[in-house]
Amino acid sequence: MTSEAPLNSTQSTPAQYSLPQRVIQSNDFWQKALANLDSDLRASLDCETSTKRGILEKTREAAEEKRQISMKRRWKYDINGREVVLRDIFENIIRWLDHFKAIGDVGVQYDQAHAALPWAGVRFLLKVAVSDTNIFASTVLGLETISHLITRYAIWEHVHKHRNTVASAELEPLLTSVYTEILIFLARAKKYFQTPTGVWMLKSTLVTFQNDQLQKIAAQDAKVSAMAVLSDAETLNFIRDLGRPVHRIASQAAQYAESLEDTRYRKILDWLSPINFIHQQNRHSEQRLQGSGEWLLNHPKFLDWQSSSSSSIFLLHGMAGSGKTSLVSAVVDSILCQSSNQAAPSLLAYFYCSKATSEVGSSHPKEIMRSIVRQLSITGVTRKSIHRAVVNDYNQRETKAKSEGFDTARLSLRDCIGLVLNITGSDHAIIIIDALDEVRPQSRYDLVESLQQICKESASVVEIFVTSRDDDQISFLLTDVPALRIEPQHNRADMESFIHHQVALATDSRRLLGGDVPRQLQSDLTQALIDSAGEVFQLVICQIEKLCDMRHHHDVKEAMSRFSEDTLDRLYAGVLNGMCKAEGYSSQTAIRAFSLLLCSHEPLSPASFLTALTMTDGTCEMTLQLPELLRICHSFIIIDSKSNVLRFAHTSIQDFLEAQPAFVRDKVENTMAEVCLMSCLHSPIVATTAELCPSEHFDQYAVLYWADHCSAAFASGTQPRLIQLAQEFMVDNGTISLVFHGWLEDAREHAKILPRYHSSNKKLSAVCSRHPTLLFTLCI
Repeated sequence: MTSEAPLNSTQSTPAQYSLPQRVIQSNDFWQKALANLDSDLRASLDCETSTKRGILEKTREAAEEKRQISMKRRWKYDINGREVVLRDIFENIIRWLDHFKAIGDVGVQYDQAHAALPWAGVRFLLKVAVSDTNIFASTVLGLETISHLITRYAIWEHVHKHRNTVASAELEPLLTSVYTEILIFLARAKKYFQTPTGVWMLKSTLVTFQNDQLQKIAAQDAKVSAMAVLSDAETLNFIRDLGRPVHRIASQAAQYAESLEDTRYRKILDWLSPINFIHQQNRHSEQRLQGSGEWLLNHPKFLDWQSSSSSSIFLLHGMAGSGKTSLVSAVVDSILCQSSNQAAPSLLAYFYCSKATSEVGSSHPKEIMRSIVRQLSITGVTRKSIHRAVVNDYNQRETKAKSEGFDTARLSLRDCIGLVLNITGSDHAIIIIDALDEVRPQSRYDLVESLQQICKESASVVEIFVTSRDDDQISFLLTDVPALRIEPQHNRADMESFIHHQVALATDSRRLLGGDVPRQLQSDLTQALIDSAGEVFQLVICQIEKLCDMRHHHDVKEAMSRFSEDTLDRLYAGVLNGMCKAEGYSSQTAIRAFSLLLCSHEPLSPASFLTALTMTDGTCEMTLQLPELLRICHSFIIIDSKSNVLRFAHTSIQDFLEAQPAFVRDKVENTMAEVCLMSCLHSPIVATTAELCPSEHFDQYAVLYWADHCSAAFASGTQPRLIQLAQEFMVDNGTISLVFHGWLEDAREHAKILPRYHSSNKKLSAVCSRHPTLLFTLCI
């Protein structure tokens, strides 16, 4: 392996701290701690040698040397059932050293020689050659903890010495105690390794001692940390920042990147995955209220997972509508923000799962993993470079496909795992997957198993963050992973901000009581929503929508008194029952709209959707306008302004409708199949342009998907009206109809310009053979 540049050539420079300037003239706590040791342990520390100021550089060199070795040899050790990547441990030690040096570089007259004693012990243990993996791993983990604490306590010393406060008076004995425990750890370990190999104590004895000693250090550290409330806020913030997870780097990524010309670059990326993950992130990020999600980014469980030197999966779960997707967008934005300040940021891939039929592939493990490979393979150095392993794999497949006369084979799930392991073999990576529950239950195991295999086999740290609704199957699959359930106390601040925003929005837009909302009523409404919402944001939206249909203050107040009884399903049922009872045009339109949206194979623009919605018996009665449709559907359907398509306002609405008898699969597919056939029968033939856009032109959508919808509709039995339309479309006096011949011509032209890996490509190409028959078409 090519040697890696020193860490400080790629890692971001430690923050330049701005602590209050103060000259320190005090007794050295480390010397006091040393005096607490017995003579045998003191002698093992070699105190005279340990006072050299150059010890910091020497310790860093030792840590860097071990980091390079661990990276080349891909050292990983199992510690208490947790696989620890040692390269990451050494990077943390280097980080603490750099932070410690930075403390003395900003005018704080802290004598770094005072702490030379423990750093010398750290250096010795880094330099020692250890053949036993358990002892080596246990020692290195202890050194990581000690390096962190030495740096933290340098700040505490600076702040509290010579303050005539209770905190300062109590700090001195506490610091001396924790320093004593640190020196005992270092001295005992050093004495162990200085003893001739033949008379070493049992290795289990040392490991047990180290574990016990680290617990003693942690107990003393907790006492010191408890005094944080007595410290000034500036210093407390500094201490917190110091303890935040390392912003890891991907220093090896550029070495394995291969620059490509634009056409080939796009070809390989499209082969990997056509899913627009950037659009998904932008949509969810823009919908999130500014400042929300901070509770998760600062949650101890989340921070512990981020800072771990082991590859692992972190599960965030909660009720439907509790803001999981919004939190994912906050996590992604946070990582992207950090990455923008780094020359070689960690590799990042994210994916928003969706079971909506219009978002093709967004619930299939293979498509999810292909998108992950695509994102990880693009280096941050240049957007026209792809990881060499991916390029080589594609080249081999392309060559084979050309020789055999087939399309280039796409990646299987196993192929994706192999490429992810190759890409992450030398660099830290973060993988984020939202809404695991949106993946089909029969496929979830494959996806989870793939993620677990990546965690287990990756040579570098891979952090995987997934979200899901509360789901027994997913909980069983991820039994042993760090997990956090969203509770009302977690997102309380976010919820209050959200409710204030939604109430103000409903009032200012005059949707709520025509804008005539007395200040007291607005205040009472806000508090009532806060009291009843729990952790479910979607519940607030539904409750406000319900109030917007009311015309008098008394009705609003009465509804507020029943907020505690509300659930999402109950509110959805109330809206749907109201539509059905109304009957007439509005009711029929809403049910038809929901049916089309539930089974659409592609997202449809407002114009395309309205064309389909208003088509009856071959005529398109374009009297319905978009604002009318949205009003009729009671905000179940919204327009995605980012991509100009219609979709359900929340996935829980789709779940609710799918559970209703009126929207079982064969019924909604029958509705869409009829509309597609009517379009094929009566839409004028239009010359195919250079680029298909079924989302914008429903006639193109119908050409591509009528057969799929018919097949799904017939799956549960005959549909008389649909059979009649199909016969009219295909047959005329016992022969193939002219209309069907026209469709074949359209299909042939569409097949020529469809994206290579479009789901309809193979079917259309097969149908449009040289001598197509009606029977062959039906079989396809």
